[in-house]
Amino acid sequence: MQALLQGITVTPAQQARMDSIVAAFSAQMPAFTPGQMPDSASRARRRELTARQDSTVRAVLTPEQQQVWDRNAANMPQRRPGGGGPGE
Repeated sequence: MQALLQGITVTPAQQARMDSIVAAFSAQMPAFTPGQMPDSASRARRRELTARQDSTVRAVLTPEQQQVWDRNAANMPQRRPGGGGPGE
């Protein structure tokens, strides 16, 4: 999420709300075992939760901050069509 927040200065209140959102979504994430590839259901669940987390965090931002977020999202390789990472 740090890449999405690049160039955005958040207020302490926004940061507190974002921290709370991230904590809530992190608690729902499927367990990850280092060194093992997660199964397709776990990967799908992680993608779904990450997308929901991102949209929830984005809603905390002002319209101007959301424009920067959207530009950052458009420039991220894994968010562009055909720009997925290894194994995707």
